[in-house]
Amino acid sequence: NILVEMEDAENATRSELASAVSLNFAGPKLGDEDARRKVEVMNEVFATMVSALDKVRGPGRGQSRVQLLLEGTPGAFATLFKGVEADQAGRVNIETVMKNLRKRPASEHRRLLNRGVADVIERSLSVASEELDEPGLEAFLEHIAGYQQRLGM
Repeated sequence: NILVEMEDAENATRSELASAVSLNFAGPKLGDEDARRKVEVMNEVFATMVSALDKVRGPGRGQSRVQLLLEGTPGAFATLFKGVEADQAGRVNIETVMKNLRKRPASEHRRLLNRGVADVIERSLSVASEELDEPGLEAFLEHIAGYQQRLGM
């Protein structure tokens, strides 16, 4: 057993502070490549949903639904998608998301991106289940299967 004593650091000497153990409660930093990969997985889900919705509901329906999902992002993740627009295929500009992410402290990046991407994907699954017929929904789900593993969650 190891005994860890916590004391007030105000009265500690410089040498005591230098040898002190510090704790970091933040997770590992999120690298740019990992962040881009996560946004690309989100883009794959969006593109699949746009294709399916456009086929069933008519051209443009999918893109507008993705845009509404982005704009309706809950406050905790809204900064991540501020000013982000879905193109005709439903894809978003990865660099715009990265720029928004970089506006937040680095210690928040992994959690913000993981939770924000997971939230918008979950909401897109809900939209797909409401708007697609059973064969369309099955095809959509089959196409995006494994997205959580690809996100690294």
